[in-house]
Amino acid sequence: MDFTRGYGPEQFMLKNSIKGTYKVLVHYYGDRRQRIAGSTSTMAEIFIHYGTVLVKKKIAAVQMQGKESKEVLVAEFSF
Repeated sequence: MDFTRGYGPEQFMLKNSIKGTYKVLVHYYGDRRQRIAGSTSTMAEIFIHYGTVLVKKKIAAVQMQGKESKEVLVAEFSF
């Protein structure tokens, strides 16, 4: 689901992944608010090996200012 009107959250789960490098990209469509509150930002919580004793959690946050209508790299990870 692509949540383009509001604050989200969006969730994605890959149950049977293959080993390799993965990228988390966000397509920033712009904002429709007053600029007094600052730039729009996004945060990703990434769980690797979720539901196992090997679970690892990574958090990535990116400000989207000046990047309207572009894909923005939020995180990259390998396993």
